[in-house]
Amino acid sequence: MIIARSEPLALVMKPVAAILIIEWRSRVCALVVCLLLSVFTQTPLFADEFPSREIEILTNAASGIESDIITNIVGLRAGRVLGAQIAVTNLRGDSSARVIEQLAERPADGYSVFLLTTGQFLTLASGKTSISLDTIRPLVRASNDPLVIVANCTEFPDAGELLKAQQSRRLRYGVTWDFPLGGIATDSLAKLANSKHPEMVWLDGFEYFRERFEQGGIDAAALKLSTIASDLLGDDICPLLALSGERLAQVPEVVTAVELGIPLELSSIRGFVVHADTPHDIFELLESAFFESMDNLLYKRFLEIHGLESTSVSASEEWGLQIATQRDMIRQSFNIAESDIQ
Repeated sequence: MIIARSEPLALVMKPVAAILIIEWRSRVCALVVCLLLSVFTQTPLFADEFPSREIEILTNAASGIESDIITNIVGLRAGRVLGAQIAVTNLRGDSSARVIEQLAERPADGYSVFLLTTGQFLTLASGKTSISLDTIRPLVRASNDPLVIVANCTEFPDAGELLKAQQSRRLRYGVTWDFPLGGIATDSLAKLANSKHPEMVWLDGFEYFRERFEQGGIDAAALKLSTIASDLLGDDICPLLALSGERLAQVPEVVTAVELGIPLELSSIRGFVVHADTPHDIFELLESAFFESMDNLLYKRFLEIHGLESTSVSASEEWGLQIATQRDMIRQSFNIAESDIQ
């Protein structure tokens, strides 16, 4: 009886089994096709909506300094905008070059963001790492601190008098070891103005500038706008020439190098970058979130306290152009050809 009842069931199940086998084979083939597409197009098989996990900001800034404060303020607010946790990883034990290389070694998926500072930018621009500026993509600029040439007001009442004196003799420019951009600005100004190359007087820190000015040890210096705003130099030392495209709101009476026909714009910069191969849609999400995190009264007040303008914050296009311009200026200063950059 059992066999008799099973024979019709077997007849019915044969075509059903055949259909199941065909469907199974179809599913397997579809999965294989998806896997092959994932391999050859480098597209995740099951892409999560970004962000689906923690985003990490890399920096090697010492705790409590401006770069560290910027990273934490922006990271906290950008995380709220994105609806994701953002962790700040401080790699203080690593050199600037090594921190940049770590970013390049990570997947270009938007989950690793890097705070680029002037020192690291100079390292990249001068070709002192195994990677180049083409490895990163500017996201949002967080601060822009233009350089300004200052000098003794009594001897040099304006920029014209300073440049005239530099045509006839080698002026002594004060520079510091921890701010090489000042030396680059000094060198570039002499080259572009076709004047005599100045004598570099190396000082141990900004606090020594006023003393050396008073003693007559230096004639001029290229300092950051924020340094001038701190009243570190005293009343006898005046800003004469801004190395910026437009006049600065803090010192509107100071003429720019561009106005005098000298194409020189140099700033101390900080900003966020990602891997150059980050997908465009993810890049746009990050750019929007990081820009929004700085477009508020709290951050603008932070910039104001440090002697900077609200125009410090800029999106990727403007900041990318600035990076390219300053890179070319730095390479000219160091006499670095494009072929010398690995």
